[in-house]
Amino acid sequence: DAERAAAATAAAAAATSPDAKASAPPPPQAKPAPAHTPIPVAVKSAGPWTEITTFALELGTSSSATVTVDIRLKGVEQLPPESVTCDFTESSLDLKIVGLEGKNHRFLKTNLEKDIVPGDSSVRVKKNHVILTLQKVKGQYGYDYWGDLCAKGKRKPATAKTEADPSAGIMDMMKDLYDEGDDSMKKIIGEAMYKAKRGEKYEPGDLKGAGGGLDDL
Repeated sequence: DAERAAAATAAAAAATSPDAKASAPPPPQAKPAPAHTPIPVAVKSAGPWTEITTFALELGTSSSATVTVDIRLKGVEQLPPESVTCDFTESSLDLKIVGLEGKNHRFLKTNLEKDIVPGDSSVRVKKNHVILTLQKVKGQYGYDYWGDLCAKGKRKPATAKTEADPSAGIMDMMKDLYDEGDDSMKKIIGEAMYKAKRGEKYEPGDLKGAGGGLDDL
């Protein structure tokens, strides 16, 4: 027993000696946690687009404040509101309908016949219909006359009519009606413009048959 006790004491002393500590292997260190690698997510923009080509159009008259576009799409009212949007500018509209029966529909017009007021134009969804209301620009003598939704050639921007020369504004309006009217209207307006250029007096009654005369403009 005495020998065993002596051996244990000697082993303990050797373990705590400086030489033993220096030769002991270092304790294992914890491995650092692996860095987090974000998983890439593919975000696709809406599309491809199915072009909307069929629509009903209500241009109204020169006394109408708006132009209305009626697009029929079955079940469109079931979409969430954020799926039907329309961006308006003075000369364009861009209607987008996302996720209708697995398709994305678009109605884009970039050459409107006349200027509109974007802030007062709107899109409204009804059962099976999307209604676009385009607010016309109102000039000194009333609203612009629209012959179609889009201009057939180079677009005519709205021109501000001043009170300094009212006759110039009337002549501009007559020229627009002449350019956009049928043969009968062109004949009537042409005669009135001819009288005006010669300095002859012309009355609103001279334009009878051209949309009812200037009183209706």
